[in-house]
Amino acid sequence: MTRPLIVGQAPSRRSDPREPLSGRSGERLAVLCGLGMPSFLARFERVNLLDEFPGKSGKGDLLPREVARFAACNLTGQLRQRRTVLLGLGVARAFHLHRRPLFEWIDEIGDGDAVAVGPAVADRL
Repeated sequence: MTRPLIVGQAPSRRSDPREPLSGRSGERLAVLCGLGMPSFLARFERVNLLDEFPGKSGKGDLLPREVARFAACNLTGQLRQRRTVLLGLGVARAFHLHRRPLFEWIDEIGDGDAVAVGPAVADRL
């Protein structure tokens, strides 16, 4: 069975870009899932749209729209026939799914797949 996929925006300045969502954001997600970090890492496949931290923009992180859309096109094949959670509206926008309700499974992407949009991981629980 294919593990569910979580798509984040980009690694943070301090996290390992080769291991998406393995730092503080991953720890927060693990807690929200009721899992320890090792179980969280084993249970979910995790990828980021961008390979490196894109920098800051105002109060949030920079997410170059065209670069994110290109990256989303490259990830589309990984969404097929599996459950996927897109973290944050910027990631959802890259997949053209930002106008969908949060936490609602969308079954319109392809054959047997389902995507949900979740909020970006908050700084604090």
